[in-house]
Amino acid sequence: MTEILDKAKQWLTSTFDTETQKEINELITNNSNDLTDRFYKDMEFGTGGMRGLMGAGTNRINKYTLGRATQGLSNYLIENIKKEQHSVVIAYDCRHNSKKFSKIVADVLSANNIKVFLFEDLRATPELSFAVRHLNCDAGIVLTASHNPPEYNGYKVYWSDGGQIVPPHDSGIIKKVNSLDFSEINFKANENLIEAGKAIYQGGNAKMNTPACMACHGVDGRGNPLSGYPIVAGQHAAYSELRLKAFRAGETVANEDDVNGNIMASVAKYLSDDDIKSAVDHMLSLVK
Repeated sequence: MTEILDKAKQWLTSTFDTETQKEINELITNNSNDLTDRFYKDMEFGTGGMRGLMGAGTNRINKYTLGRATQGLSNYLIENIKKEQHSVVIAYDCRHNSKKFSKIVADVLSANNIKVFLFEDLRATPELSFAVRHLNCDAGIVLTASHNPPEYNGYKVYWSDGGQIVPPHDSGIIKKVNSLDFSEINFKANENLIEAGKAIYQGGNAKMNTPACMACHGVDGRGNPLSGYPIVAGQHAAYSELRLKAFRAGETVANEDDVNGNIMASVAKYLSDDDIKSAVDHMLSLVK
């Protein structure tokens, strides 16, 4: 317990903001059992990124664990991709704090002289994958915890090909992240390097801003979050209907898209906006 307490007290220093210090101080004062779970280990950054409960502590998703991961990614990009201007696109879902976390991540990237494209509102993961390639970015980040309970959030990193990080980049980024102290995170944003809003899709594939991708990722065609386990049936129904329409149009969805998680990008390519809206409306009728 002494080791846990010593680790927790480090979060009472000036490296951390007053809100974080207050949260940790209350846990220490109240001798909370929760303190051990928050500090017995560091939040692990792996090939799938990070995912966990939100809150203050080394074993939680928060400003500092996300900042450390982003600082490590920034260091890796700068050291391994030799170019004048690096760039990263960020997306986030409808989970608690996702929007706030996305701005924190953008701040750290821009503080390291990395250009940031930040979606103006919640987006599905396939749109992030598409945007990485469409904008010729070096990497992409999505704030999401997929199917986990609402008290969770997470952080996934995508490479320039639009897929999640794989060897050798995964191990390289992980080493950079694990080598950092929280005091080494640069949170001093360069707002001139953060581009937020719909402008990131100007001149691009307009259908990627339609409900096609939304249908399979827990939000309706207007970007409103859906809830409840019945959504699983709706997801599969929407995907099946969209794929069937593409087939009837004389096209098929490439197998490699299935592997890379870019299914909806291919489906949307072959469908009209009316087709997409019809499929999504069908999905919504199944989950109400």
